[in-house]
Amino acid sequence: MKLVNVSTKIINIGTSVVMPGGTIEVDKATAGCPAIKLFIEQGKLVDVAAPANVATVVDTEDPVFKKAVEEAAARMVAEANAKKAAEEAAAKEAEEAAKKAAEEKAAAEAKKKAEEEAAKKAAEEAAKAGKEGAKEGTKAGK
Repeated sequence: MKLVNVSTKIINIGTSVVMPGGTIEVDKATAGCPAIKLFIEQGKLVDVAAPANVATVVDTEDPVFKKAVEEAAARMVAEANAKKAAEEAAAKEAEEAAKKAAEEKAAAEAKKKAEEEAAKKAAEEAAKAGKEGAKEGTKAGK
């Protein structure tokens, strides 16, 4: 039996790897394996020797099929939860970065204001000292 991987995923059959679009020749025993049957039923593998336009009947009561569906559903839930957690973490990180930037900006503004006030006070004291020095100089000159 010759099988073609028509999915977009890599499929391992025994020790063989079938890339998307790749083919593999398998014997009847391997083709009868539940996993291979499931891939064929899901449309991931196609038997190129099978007649075209023949519908494949899926036994939804088959325990292998049920297990595959449960595993796929669990994987989808886990992927959705992981994606949601990653989005929440990114949003929290962005919020914390914005908060830190706001705090740094406020600290920089406070430092600048304190420096301006200190410079203004120093200028006022220098002007006052200059006036007092001028008065003393005037007194000494009289």
